[in-house]
Amino acid sequence: MTPLPRLVEMLAQGSSEATQNEAAAALGDLARNPDQSAQIGAAPDAIPRLVTLLEIEGVRFSASSALCRLALDPFNAERIEEFADSIPRLVPLLATGTPFAVQLNAIMILCAVVSPMTAGRLAASVGAIPALVKLLYGSTQMYAVGLLLVIVETGENADRVGVELAAAGAMPILAAIREAGLPHVKRFAAAILTHLM
Repeated sequence: MTPLPRLVEMLAQGSSEATQNEAAAALGDLARNPDQSAQIGAAPDAIPRLVTLLEIEGVRFSASSALCRLALDPFNAERIEEFADSIPRLVPLLATGTPFAVQLNAIMILCAVVSPMTAGRLAASVGAIPALVKLLYGSTQMYAVGLLLVIVETGENADRVGVELAAAGAMPILAAIREAGLPHVKRFAAAILTHLM
């Protein structure tokens, strides 16, 4: 088996796309093991390189899958959150047209890493709110509602986000979810609407 430092090295710029994809997939497999996940997260360049690879279409699925598994570890989630490029590189993956598996990975990573400290960055990201509103319709609904709640609960975001949500036509959708969604999703939707009143 390829040693962890070598896999991290294979993620670097200058490696072929096939090599980067192979390394990202291998790291994702290793990250299923909590001990290995912690070791990957502690490797200085692993998370930044995986985040950077989100921009390469041929590596995007493997990189996002690896980050999704790594984000289950709270320490790794903090590392991803602290890396300044993470949110700007994850938000475009929420857009319509992104392969569903990548879209789901992106929203699950954001759910794991976005805190009140970084919710403002997510709310300010161009296209983030409209993309999350579109995700209210599908199987990503639970995650989209949860992320929107984190964003609106951060005080300085509520007014601006409320305007964006209204412009994107979210209010009737959130009201419908409040009435007929899964129990915890109903509570999230109700809390969002309460914050925006």
